[in-house]
Amino acid sequence: MAPDTSSAKTDDGKTGTGSAERKMWPLQLWKNITNNFSKDRIIGTGLFGTVYKGILEDGEIIAVKKLAENAPLGRDKAFNNEVQNIMALKNENIVPLVGYCHEGQRKVVLNNGRYIVADVYEGLLCYEYLPEGSLNKNLFVLPRKMDWETRLKIIKGVCNGLLFLHRIPIVHMDLKSQNILLDNYMRPKIADFGLSRLFGQEQTLANPQNVVGSYGYVAPEYLYRGEISTKSDIYSLGLLIMETSTGEKFLPAENDPSGLGFIKNVRDNWTEERIASEYSWLDADCRNQIKACIDIGLECVETDRRKRPSIEKIVDMLNGLSQITSDGLLSLQPGRINFPIGPKRLTSSSLYLMNNRDDPIAFRLETKFPRRYLTKLPLCGVVPPKCTYILTVIMREQKKSPPSNSDDGLILQSSIAHHEDLDSVDPASVAMFLDSIGDEVKVPVACEPLAETISDD
Repeated sequence: MAPDTSSAKTDDGKTGTGSAERKMWPLQLWKNITNNFSKDRIIGTGLFGTVYKGILEDGEIIAVKKLAENAPLGRDKAFNNEVQNIMALKNENIVPLVGYCHEGQRKVVLNNGRYIVADVYEGLLCYEYLPEGSLNKNLFVLPRKMDWETRLKIIKGVCNGLLFLHRIPIVHMDLKSQNILLDNYMRPKIADFGLSRLFGQEQTLANPQNVVGSYGYVAPEYLYRGEISTKSDIYSLGLLIMETSTGEKFLPAENDPSGLGFIKNVRDNWTEERIASEYSWLDADCRNQIKACIDIGLECVETDRRKRPSIEKIVDMLNGLSQITSDGLLSLQPGRINFPIGPKRLTSSSLYLMNNRDDPIAFRLETKFPRRYLTKLPLCGVVPPKCTYILTVIMREQKKSPPSNSDDGLILQSSIAHHEDLDSVDPASVAMFLDSIGDEVKVPVACEPLAETISDD
């Protein structure tokens, strides 16, 4: 017999029937749809409680989270965080909240060695049920190997979801592969907002003695100084991107709460040669994408949070992966670089130069409009064999978008620098190799208004 959901009410108090559209549901209904929170219905556990499979009267399956009494920050605080921060969120990469319950019951409880009668509140949350489970399960538990196209789609989806959150701005504070859920189309959705923070300032402080989060994914500035900002999420995102790109399981440890061991392993061992060996069946462009994602991940886990890219910049870099130019001496990512412009603001963008050859490649980056940039152009250097060189270009304050014309953009010139000449060459004098330019690529530049964020006010 299907459970009766006819008593469920929407936020405006109206009664709904047979659908998961309502918000506030009575406690008895939650018991009905989970078979009184039966162990057989458990589909997951986490920092904040247990998740059960719920079956509505019409047969629709939903996910029911029962918050634990000993949840980090306390059950009531975790409940408030999830409901207040995500109630109105609508984004294809965020798990939608379907319903909730915060209902008290009179119970006899032990308090300071004495039994007393008190109101005990249950914190219950209902979400869309995602049948494919977590990213962690799909990467490391299931026997099937996830193809690169799917993994890149997941990385991009997670970043798009985080971009949506940071523009509000909400800081998630617990990004990890276990908290990324996948739908039937392997579309990722960010879940578990129990630690999330909503704030209007760029940075806030917490008590470093009360730091909570998942071992291995905690940003150093939060762990040691209690500092919270959107860059806290970027650190966790970097670890998640590296896990997804390499397919290598990150095993967090109590003695390594910021995942430094895993980061060192990726930085030291995931070279061009390793990628070619692990993914020999992929073409060069796909292997370049993997290397670019690993490099983005490593940039995200800089110890100094100021050196980490913003989520806007990460999304731009990922969107450029499909535009990787690999016809010349150097493979470029992205094929176009974007500068978000705003008043009294310097903006930067990165260009990845990937050398897949056995010879070093000398390069020169120049522009016909050097006064637009704080970075001194032309910029010269050498990319060693089988390596990636990251160029960061800083644009001066632009009160309005520069006019777009055929001459607008950066020009990358490159030429092979032979081994016997390399020892005597430093980046500043590399122009000697470019007397006869082997390759020249135009890199389009786009300037777009900075997206507005919404503060608490």
